Amino acid sequence: MSTDAGDDGRVHPCRALGEYIGELVRRLDEGEPSGGARLRAVAGPLRARIQVDGETVEIGFSRGALRIDPGPTRRRVDGIGRCDRQTVLDLLNGYMEVTDAILGGYLEVTGNVDAVTRMGQAIEVLLDAATRVPALHQLADDYRSDPCLAPGRPGPRAPALLPTLEPAEHALFARLDLLP
Repeated sequence: MSTDAGDDGRVHPCRALGEYIGELVRRLDEGEPSGGARLRAVAGPLRARIQVDGETVEIGFSRGALRIDPGPTRRRVDGIGRCDRQTVLDLLNGYMEVTDAILGGYLEVTGNVDAVTRMGQAIEVLLDAATRVPALHQLADDYRSDPCLAPGRPGPRAPALLPTLEPAEHALFARLDLLP
């Protein structure tokens, strides 16, 4: 981890994706042990490849310990999750739900049904705990202000699902007053 001074004069950490994930699990275990246990139960033997803005790691639990490998490796993975930093920020800020991120094309999750389900549940466990655990609040703040990552935009994105609607679907949603 390196550091860089931000516009506010405070020193902000520069972390790689694997470092953020490792800190996320460590702080979850310390701040809410039941959340850490739930995360391990949900993840089970799953090995996943995670990509954020082109940075890739492969993660999985082995005997309860998180293993993070710089990726991609040649090892088999059960699922792959891809997104950009703005999607992570939108999820952390509560601007977007996991399902909306997937349906909107902001979060791509691939693998067999079990792997995709487990990955989605793991994200939900982490987001749920992030609202209650102060150390996770601080980690989220570090991620938001990390000067070594591409800047995120403030505020939510427009829903991506609407442009994919067929004209008849759009007309139906408009008639029912369901469009933003």
